[in-house]
Amino acid sequence: MWQLLDFSTLIFSAMLIFLFINTLLNTTHKPLQPFIFIFLPFVILLSGGINWILLFNYYLYSKNKTLQISRGNNIFLWGKKDHIKEYKKTAIQKTVIRQNKGRRCPWSNFTLTFLYLKDGEIIKIPSILLDGEGFLYKLPGIESKIKPTVIPFCKLTDN
Repeated sequence: MWQLLDFSTLIFSAMLIFLFINTLLNTTHKPLQPFIFIFLPFVILLSGGINWILLFNYYLYSKNKTLQISRGNNIFLWGKKDHIKEYKKTAIQKTVIRQNKGRRCPWSNFTLTFLYLKDGEIIKIPSILLDGEGFLYKLPGIESKIKPTVIPFCKLTDN
């Protein structure tokens, strides 16, 4: 899960948390506290907050879900832990991977993979379970397309 966050996001977030705690504990700069409490959330959001938002968004979507897929097996399992469904790889019509492919994009590690099945069902799998390149490896011979997107948010519902 943590491998999705880039190193600069972790370092910058640690520095901002330190600044926040230091501001709370430092009594000599009391007049600056309101400014810092208003300014700090904007800095966090713009500097690496989107990474954190995406991480928690993907976690909330996939926290009760299971994916079991193997390159050598023609069957894969997907679903909520109490209701896992078995699918055949031959039932997959195509895969679409949503990702920001910008060279300097700090959230380019986050991918959202859509498996379009022949019966019309769409399975949505975030990179917290398996990234898009992993699907390209696990599903050889199936039509795949990488679709650029600015921020690959995941709706928390299955529909």
